[in-house]
Amino acid sequence: MGNPDKIVAVGLGEVLYDHDVVTDEYTFGGAPANFADHFLKCSRLISGPDAAEVHVVSAVGDDERGRAVSAELEARGLCDGLCRVGELPTGVVDKRRDAAGVNAYEILPGAWDAMTWSDALARLAARTDVVCFGSLAQRSAASHATVVRFLDGVIRRERPTLRVFDVNLRQDFFSREVLEESMARCNILKISDEEAPRVAGCLTGCPAADPGGLCRELLDRRENLEMVILTEGAEGSRVFTRNRISAYVIPRGERVRPVDTVGAGDSFTAAFCAMLAAGYDIWPAQAFASKVAAFVCSCAGATPEYPAAAKTEFLEAL
Repeated sequence: MGNPDKIVAVGLGEVLYDHDVVTDEYTFGGAPANFADHFLKCSRLISGPDAAEVHVVSAVGDDERGRAVSAELEARGLCDGLCRVGELPTGVVDKRRDAAGVNAYEILPGAWDAMTWSDALARLAARTDVVCFGSLAQRSAASHATVVRFLDGVIRRERPTLRVFDVNLRQDFFSREVLEESMARCNILKISDEEAPRVAGCLTGCPAADPGGLCRELLDRRENLEMVILTEGAEGSRVFTRNRISAYVIPRGERVRPVDTVGAGDSFTAAFCAMLAAGYDIWPAQAFASKVAAFVCSCAGATPEYPAAAKTEFLEAL
């Protein structure tokens, strides 16, 4: 069962390799896997080396890349919650990056489209404290059903949990039904200012001119939601709760020129949740998460190793 004092966290959804078509390099990734990696790193910075037990729940193919994923998780200290799928390859996303460091993706069919339910997943859900999931992994009926069953298992826990829906709208791989069902099962919703109009358009048919107004509306309409996180790029973030709005503006001296934006949003979500799970309030969680995300933007790749002075650099705002 593991150490009952540890936070049990899960990245639920796609695990894959990002393929840079220019350099022909393959990099381990997928938003839930990125979340898991950063959650573990941040928890160790905040609370020490034994603070968290972090799982990646996904599916890989019975192939060389699938075996490489398992080895990658083990090397990073992450727990393997993978099912093996014989008929589909381990996921790959072709990535092209422009001069500003912004990426465009071609998301190929992969094993994570065929996530299957198991008794092991039921047992894990029953002891999960923090789970982060998105919309992309729910593009197939099979994986959607598995994600929903896992979330329902977490909801049935008698203790408080963080169930984070990190909206990651990719191409046309989302629907109103998936967004509605996901929002009904989360208690924390995170969207970016860039995604807010698409979310509003999908849910209401009328893209919102004001992302903040959309966040307040979503919070008012859904009793299960406890907070909505709105990230605003280099400007900072706002967190909406029932009784307040917490705004964090990134100081101009701390803004970075992005090298690669892959994983920045995932790292923000993970860092923010690691702080909440450790008992911190919203504003210091925003400050910490902003520093982590800025560092990730300054590096190539979604999950760079943190600098030796990370504890001082990232936690100095607390």
